[in-house]
Amino acid sequence: MAKYTLTQKSFKAFRCAVTLEPMLFVYFTATVLSYNVSTNMLFHKGCDPNATAAPDLRASTDCLLENSAQHGVSSINVWKHMIQELISVVFIIFAGPWSDLHGRRRRPLMFMPVIGQIICDAFNMLSAVFWDGVSPFVTGITQSLIVSLTGMQYCFFIGMYAYLADITDMSNRTMRIGFASAVLPLAATLGGLAGGYLNVKLGFVAVFALNVALNVIALCLGLLFIYDTSEPYETTGSLYKTTFDPKIVVESVKTVFVRRENHNRLILLLMIVASPLTGAPFVGEIGLMYMYLRKQFDFREIDYSLFNTYSMGIMLFGSIVSLKILSQKLKMNDAMIGLIVTTFDIATAVGFLSVTKFQYLLFVPPLELFRGAALALSGAIASKCVKPHELGSMNSVRTAIENLSKSAILPLYSIVYNKTLEFMPSAFFIISICLTAPLIVCFGITYYLTRNQEKSVNSDLEK
Repeated sequence: MAKYTLTQKSFKAFRCAVTLEPMLFVYFTATVLSYNVSTNMLFHKGCDPNATAAPDLRASTDCLLENSAQHGVSSINVWKHMIQELISVVFIIFAGPWSDLHGRRRRPLMFMPVIGQIICDAFNMLSAVFWDGVSPFVTGITQSLIVSLTGMQYCFFIGMYAYLADITDMSNRTMRIGFASAVLPLAATLGGLAGGYLNVKLGFVAVFALNVALNVIALCLGLLFIYDTSEPYETTGSLYKTTFDPKIVVESVKTVFVRRENHNRLILLLMIVASPLTGAPFVGEIGLMYMYLRKQFDFREIDYSLFNTYSMGIMLFGSIVSLKILSQKLKMNDAMIGLIVTTFDIATAVGFLSVTKFQYLLFVPPLELFRGAALALSGAIASKCVKPHELGSMNSVRTAIENLSKSAILPLYSIVYNKTLEFMPSAFFIISICLTAPLIVCFGITYYLTRNQEKSVNSDLEK
């Protein structure tokens, strides 16, 4: 009995220390795996339009119509990104306020995208089975609709940021959110590494079936480790009035413009501007990296998996170093970390833009050392500028603005790549340089406003 009690207490302690990380890791691994393999499926459907069955990649990974297939995928990505970002905005703009108004319920925001990914991968299985019956156009638009109508990873991140802010004190929030965000490059490393190998060895259908199983496991981990932090609340009206009333959106937007002490309103606005400037280049580059490396350096599925693992592994190490040492140990100002990260991100884009030989390509990923931290910083700083009951609304507004920005920026990446494929496939990195440069201003002003504070933002918000 004593042993059982001790084991039970140990599990409870572990459950409190580790909450959403296991679910996030499995879900994001499956998401990256699904994205890579589904992109490759669209590509190979364009390689041989007359094929009646999925190709056997173990026999050959060559493409009969390389340039034509790449043009086709990049064209699909233009409207695919627009659909995903615009439709998901409608979902997430109400998700945060719904969470705040219903007793700060965070778990549903994290569970919905996982369910959507399960449905999407089930459809991908059908698209692979009926290879000639489901066109690349139908495949792409169905994928976009399914994941966007369930919020995608953006809805998950709204719930994640709000949940971690609920359970973490102000002094440890940057590190806590940072470590959760560090799970992303770790999951991307595993998903990217497994993607090429599994796609070649198992085929499309088996990989998508594996993805369905992984997301079911993610749901189970969420139910097990993410404890319910919601509070009792009184129902004040119908579902429409408490969820879809346009007044809720107006009140959410007002949250961003509320006058606050210690320049927190200005800092919050700067971080809302910074969010798409950090997220869009990363997503835009990842979306084209496989085709770019295939065209420029003659990569194939397994080659890309190894390179992606190398790159993401460096990002993971950099996230741990920057957040554990710079933030927690050295107590460095969050905005100063942001300035360091921005400098490295610009150098990375310049490196990819100018490299033309494989042996030099391997020197570029080390410049991404702090990129994982960049994806967490704006959200962490923004969360310190508002009160706990405003977190969901603020994150919805921030994420909605980020998605609206991405709906214009991400298609631009695909358009530029499509137009420059034959003579300069790396040209889309110029977009990344132009988008990342303004972050120096955002983090520079934030550092100037917070340089004399003992913590990054005023801890009085907790009182």
